Amino acid sequence: MTMKSSKPTPSQALKLSLLAGAGAAGVMGQDAAATTISQDLAQTNRNVYFTYIGGAIGTSNVPGAMDGSSMDMRGKSWNHFMTGNYGGAEAVIVGPLALNTPIDSASTWVDTWADGGDGTAPNQDGYFGVRFPDGSGGWNYGWVDVQFLGNYTHFGMAAVETTLNTSILAGHTTSPSSVPEIDPASAGSAMSLVAGVLAMVEQRRRRRAVPATSAVA
Repeated sequence: MTMKSSKPTPSQALKLSLLAGAGAAGVMGQDAAATTISQDLAQTNRNVYFTYIGGAIGTSNVPGAMDGSSMDMRGKSWNHFMTGNYGGAEAVIVGPLALNTPIDSASTWVDTWADGGDGTAPNQDGYFGVRFPDGSGGWNYGWVDVQFLGNYTHFGMAAVETTLNTSILAGHTTSPSSVPEIDPASAGSAMSLVAGVLAMVEQRRRRRAVPATSAVA
């Protein structure tokens, strides 16, 4: 029995090459340099802090820190706040986030210092998204696991994506490099190009087939 060759014809090879090119153009993976760093802040107090300075996570009470605070509102109740400390430009998403929620420029951000430093009072446990400015219009996105313990606030595990303007997932301590992001614009253009070229290839094949059919007739 004679085995048929599995080698693709020139036409098939062209189609495969074009489809591969379209896939490469339409898929943008995470930046190869993207690196998420994490640290257990392990702080429980009336005021707790989360900093990202010089590419490192810290817990100092300095300008630029995220301040988690517990305040007695005139003896009536304890409220827990998330605030950009000392007039810093940090922002925080109001309310906790579910695991795997993307934190990036498309998130709903609140300038927690614009109201005079009062911040927000979500009073709920969970992952809170934060972002730290680089001073030139860029942002490093991150999250912190917050618990409210009576009249104390607890900052647990925290993470920051060190690559500027790169998304991070709530609760993740590693970069999601295995999850590519599809670029609809480039993917659509590439597929349109593929469709046009494949149509030309098919038209030429049919033209070559016409003389052979006529000769048989």
